[in-house]
Amino acid sequence: MRLFLIIVQVFFVLSMAAQNVRTPDILITYNFSYKKNIESLNFTAENTSLIIKSNGESLFVLNNMLATDSIQKIREFNISDALLYRSPYDYLVKKDFDKNEITFVYKIGKELYAIKESNELMWEFTSEKKLINGYDCKKALVTYFGRQWIAWYTVKIPVNVGPYKFNGLPGLILEIHDSENIFNFKAGNITF
Repeated sequence: MRLFLIIVQVFFVLSMAAQNVRTPDILITYNFSYKKNIESLNFTAENTSLIIKSNGESLFVLNNMLATDSIQKIREFNISDALLYRSPYDYLVKKDFDKNEITFVYKIGKELYAIKESNELMWEFTSEKKLINGYDCKKALVTYFGRQWIAWYTVKIPVNVGPYKFNGLPGLILEIHDSENIFNFKAGNITF
């Protein structure tokens, strides 16, 4: 009887500890392609990164912003750098899962501005599935800022986040694009 009580206590402690364990740090690179002009057939490509921290936060950033920040640590950033590295989208998105809060940080000149917003998306789930980067993915739809978005997510990585401000699905978003195919995010490398 005593051994049974010890086993029950150990199981209880382990199950409580497992509930408090967060997902480990994950780095996902996304290829962000978009049309500068919706009439155009050409896409502009940017590399982006989504960093998911074990403390319940994530950070989505354009890699060009990281490049300009690295240059500024070495020398004064100049107009040539701005023309070479400048993206029309200079921003980062920080998500706090516990508070269900998004902080959108954007850069104008040398100044940074931060806007906090709540972001509860009303996803519509479908039965469609496909394989992306070796992960079984499911399809979901959402209307966001006047656009219909198609997302593919995997429950094998159980974090409710994705690129840009997209979140709220029961797994990591590996691919998302709008119905007009103007904006596309596709996951590349996933590093744990």
